[in-house]
Amino acid sequence: MAVSSNRLRRQEDDLRRFADHEEVVRWFDACLYDQTILIRQLDWFGRRDLGDTKLSLLCVGEFPGFVGFKGLGELDPQQMASLLGARHEVASAETALAAAAWAAFCSPDPTDLERLLRGDTTALPYLGEALLRWDEAAGRLARR
Repeated sequence: MAVSSNRLRRQEDDLRRFADHEEVVRWFDACLYDQTILIRQLDWFGRRDLGDTKLSLLCVGEFPGFVGFKGLGELDPQQMASLLGARHEVASAETALAAAAWAAFCSPDPTDLERLLRGDTTALPYLGEALLRWDEAAGRLARR
């Protein structure tokens, strides 16, 4: 538990240093793990004054030549570098959706997540499908 706590603390420290950079690019793929980190981090950044720092997002669900693309971990350095041009500056619609999604994801009331999933999640294109998988899995566990 202490190792996890220390790792989370280091991650938070890294995030807090965003103002040391002209641009911060957050890289994610479509899996549930990445999408939950994405909503948490966009919620976190959305609560801060970024000043002159540009917050950019790069989120991929496929890559040319990969059938059944699983995620960024499959790519070599050249393939990763080729994605950089696909980044975009994070829009307010993305931070707003991330904040709502993070609140619903953390809520003890499962209907909060279901309500979010009935709404428009297109601002973060892979979020709806990822959270739907989570919601379905949680439902199966609850029925056991």
